[in-house]
Amino acid sequence: MRKMLGLLVMLVAVLYLPACTTRYSGSDLMPSDVAKLDHNAVVYIVTPQDGAYEDKIYEGSGAKTAVIFRDAIAPYAKSVTIGPNAPEEEYMEAALAQKARYVFVPEITNWVHRRAAVSGRASGVTLNVKVLDLSETEEDKTIMHRELRVQGRNMTIKSQHPEAIAKPLVVKYIKEIF
Repeated sequence: MRKMLGLLVMLVAVLYLPACTTRYSGSDLMPSDVAKLDHNAVVYIVTPQDGAYEDKIYEGSGAKTAVIFRDAIAPYAKSVTIGPNAPEEEYMEAALAQKARYVFVPEITNWVHRRAAVSGRASGVTLNVKVLDLSETEEDKTIMHRELRVQGRNMTIKSQHPEAIAKPLVVKYIKEIF
């Protein structure tokens, strides 16, 4: 009887633990031959449009994402400026006016906040991040393009906000490329 109880506890733990883990992943959408970005460069971040899931738009998620990127990049850059969401021609002009070398263009493709503690369904964020190098002589200045994904925990006492689970993902990505 005691062995059965022990096996039952182990089985529950094995099934429960994966649901208690936040899952991070990323995949390159464009192969990059750039080993690392230059430290002490001026960086410009384009504020993405607010994220959405189905018909729900998460107001302020674009600004929160830009701030997450700014905070992650700041230790590596000479200066970091956040610019508004704008067409490419406008943000390129603004970045050049700031004397930026790198332009980060994040796009929120998925942003969903679920109350996992109640529903058992996890919050999630997917970002497509394009990095431009304005010192490049090529017409297409894109040097990196990566998709970053994070899914929160399904089983949790306290629900996770998308910005809370996105922050470690972005910090890890920035640390990797600088």
